[in-house]
Amino acid sequence: MIKLMKKTSIILLIVFLITSCSKKSEIYQQLVNADSLLYKNLVDSANNVLKEIEPKTKEDSAYFFVLKAETTYRKQNTPDSNQINFSIKFYENHNDNRKLANAYYYKACTFIRINKISNGVFILLKKAEQLAEKISDDDLKDKIYSGLGYVNYAKNQTEEALKYAYKEYGCAKRLGCRRDIAYALLRLSTMYNDLKQKDSAEYYIMQCKALVKEVDSSDKAFIYNILGYCFMEDNSEAAQKYFQTSLKYKKNSETYKNLAEIYYAKKDTQNWKQYCDSALIDIWYEEKIDILSNIAEKNYNDKNFTAYKQTNDEIIKTMQELYNYEKANYSLEIQKKFDYEKQKAEFNRKTLISFFIFFMLIAVFAIVFLMYRHKLQNIRQINFQLEKDNARLYSEQEKLNVLINNLKVQIDLLKQQKDQLSNESNDWSTVILSYENMITKLESQLNILNNQNVKLLKIGEQIFELIRNNNPISDFKENWANCVFYFECTYPEKIKIFNTYANLNIANKIFIISDSYFKKTDADLSQILGISESTVRSRRTKLKEKLK
Repeated sequence: MIKLMKKTSIILLIVFLITSCSKKSEIYQQLVNADSLLYKNLVDSANNVLKEIEPKTKEDSAYFFVLKAETTYRKQNTPDSNQINFSIKFYENHNDNRKLANAYYYKACTFIRINKISNGVFILLKKAEQLAEKISDDDLKDKIYSGLGYVNYAKNQTEEALKYAYKEYGCAKRLGCRRDIAYALLRLSTMYNDLKQKDSAEYYIMQCKALVKEVDSSDKAFIYNILGYCFMEDNSEAAQKYFQTSLKYKKNSETYKNLAEIYYAKKDTQNWKQYCDSALIDIWYEEKIDILSNIAEKNYNDKNFTAYKQTNDEIIKTMQELYNYEKANYSLEIQKKFDYEKQKAEFNRKTLISFFIFFMLIAVFAIVFLMYRHKLQNIRQINFQLEKDNARLYSEQEKLNVLINNLKVQIDLLKQQKDQLSNESNDWSTVILSYENMITKLESQLNILNNQNVKLLKIGEQIFELIRNNNPISDFKENWANCVFYFECTYPEKIKIFNTYANLNIANKIFIISDSYFKKTDADLSQILGISESTVRSRRTKLKEKLK
């Protein structure tokens, strides 16, 4: 009975585990599906999938809350801070860089949505950046770089924002997303515009203009505003039209300020005052100071000193507010600290790796050097043996040639002696017959030697023709002596090219035939001999050492 109960308990436990795993697997698959829809920019579809999901485990909940935060933010709402905190806490204890980077990013977005860009936002985004750069996900990097560019720009840290705008542009190009490329170009132009680098601002905004259909209506306002700014100095009429087009898409204090400057230059006081008032409603501290300075100057020129003093008081107040704002936020220093700590850790890691690689390289180099020495020794031994064999072959051919010539001389002498005996009246028939027998034997031996010589010269001729046609001959080194012998027998008048040198071996003579007789180029010699052009030049230099 007890055994039966134990078996039943085990079966129930297995069934429970299988059921739990299948449920978890099904929920996780739904979450992956929602994630995929968000990646494809199908936010409403992803939101509908998430509405049907009820997470059962901590892992599913952490994933669910990240996707929920992303969906909420992309629908122009503020994500739930507590839910995203749960995801951060979970993923900080589990190894999933992509989901943790997303959690940090959308936690930062909860503050950005309510326009509360504190130092904590920079810390969250810098953490997200460090994690994203460990994985290959340009879509994730693109939005994090965009976020860092935005908050730096909002804090008037334009050069730092420009750095991230370039990173964002690189990701957008790799992704091939025209909309993201348009936004990156817009941000680059905006940064250069603020840095008073007009040429660069104009260059990027003109590229962005070609993609203007890809951006939202509110962002079209920024594009036309920057276009107008690019033309303010050279063509104020064109600039004015761009600013007016910008205001059709969105009322923007920066655009109002730019139009005010145009009307101020035209001495159109009524329009200038109207656009100044519109701009001052909601504008950044520095732009506000610029507008107030123009108003103060106008009041001074109109001798309205009371208004002039009031405007100057407002300028001083705004400058104090700007100072207090910047003093309260050390966001750039925080970012630099993160970058420094990251670089320091990376440097230490790379130093250890470098030392390991260095010692490994030394070991590998030593092994390769010894193998090379051994191989070089083998090559030298093979070349030495080839040279020895060629020298022997050349010597044998010379002996063969001498023997053939000697036989020819003996045959000629015997024939002369036979002819003399035949002309005498005495009966020398027996002696003459013996001469004839000797001549026949010698001619037979000569024929054998001539056939042997013809074969060797034929081999030499084949190698000679390979040289003539720039074909490789390195595979026929054992027969190079035949080639030299063929050359000396066929072109005896040309062997003077060897006479200016001393102690030439067969390889030297092959080089001289190719270089001096055929007058081959270094490239040709490289191909023929199977060596590099630098080795060709080196061999030519060594040959000069053998000059008499």
